[in-house]
Amino acid sequence: MHPGVAILASTLCACGGVPADTRPPAPPPAATAPAAAGPHRDRELICPAPEGPIAASLYEVPAPARVAVVVDVGARPWDRWGDLPGAQAFSHYRVLAEALQDAGVPVLLYDTRGTGRTRGETTGLPGRVRDSLAARACLEAAVPGASIVRVGHSAGSVVACRAWRRGERLVLLSPVGSPEDLPHAPTLIVRGEADGGRPADDARLAARPGIRWIGVPGADHLLMAGGRVAPEELAAVVSFVTQGSPR
Repeated sequence: MHPGVAILASTLCACGGVPADTRPPAPPPAATAPAAAGPHRDRELICPAPEGPIAASLYEVPAPARVAVVVDVGARPWDRWGDLPGAQAFSHYRVLAEALQDAGVPVLLYDTRGTGRTRGETTGLPGRVRDSLAARACLEAAVPGASIVRVGHSAGSVVACRAWRRGERLVLLSPVGSPEDLPHAPTLIVRGEADGGRPADDARLAARPGIRWIGVPGADHLLMAGGRVAPEELAAVVSFVTQGSPR
């Protein structure tokens, strides 16, 4: 069982921190290469924020968009794409952004403080929430008029819930925290069945109105299976995000 799922979001606030993704993911086979950007288009943005600017990538689409996505990453020192410095490149956030871009949805990926091209240190959960709101404002300015879907992975699920604003939908990937901390919003929850979790909490979440809960066979905490991002995860997220939006 991933230890982070036992940590409640209320405890995070008391401690002033975000839970570490403490179980290192199993590396993909050596022959597996990170996802290539290929023809996908992303543009570097610098987002103003209270504690200093945030570096981000906007995955643009050619047509006007009615929905756009901002991604809050987990607590390990991932960069915006899901890679660790000097380690295996998993690129799980990049793969998700490209899948959504292919479906006609613009996506903003941003570096948390001290990762990628964003300087500074994370000041616990409050600081991460402030940065998430700044990233959202950056996305809103770049894609005016679009409704926002927040995607939070692992500890980023707590950030996404705390940064949530009325009218937004939520996607929580391998979430940690307590079901009571989820806002009342249309929400998709995706958990890898190889990740473990808390069955009682998952059952409560699955039964709650407005929540769609999906378990991905063989997928780990990164929603990866067999050395690649699970296609079931990508299909579920794309389907949920594009409801009511052009493809």
